[in-house]
Amino acid sequence: LALAKQVTPATSVPYQSVITYTVVLSNSGTLTDTAALTDTLPVSVTFGAWVQNPGATETAGEITWSGAITPATVLTFTFTAMHTAQGFNQVITNTAIYSGSLQTGSAAAAFAQLRLIFVDKDAPGPTHDGLTWTTAYTTVQDALDVTNADSDVNYEIWTAEGVYYPDEGGSHVE
Repeated sequence: LALAKQVTPATSVPYQSVITYTVVLSNSGTLTDTAALTDTLPVSVTFGAWVQNPGATETAGEITWSGAITPATVLTFTFTAMHTAQGFNQVITNTAIYSGSLQTGSAAAAFAQLRLIFVDKDAPGPTHDGLTWTTAYTTVQDALDVTNADSDVNYEIWTAEGVYYPDEGGSHVE
């Protein structure tokens, strides 16, 4: 048995965007194997809907399938999910595992989340770190200063209602 997993897109995934996972379990051998597949989604990923499903179930973010897999059989499980973690720049890894009567294995897929920076001229503070609407920067220039200081990170700047000018502010650099 062999297991492969991929996620699309794999980089710069914004908060609340849809991703697609594909898990492929295949038997290129000459013997039938009885296997169980488990794929527990990370806390920051919420199951969406099945695109292609050869008999798996999803309950509370855990994908499960079990059955016999005959020689020359390929099972493809494809489903959508939503990225629900916000405000951080990290890589979210998800690993699927299988256990068969003849062997076991795993496959992982990862995506890099896009870091959000929030700007709201009316943010209550007292902290203004740009990580949430409550602690949003009060000027666009503060947000731009952060993005310019760290070019290795992918950012998206969200602004609240109002008119903002990039040359106003600029008092904060992370």
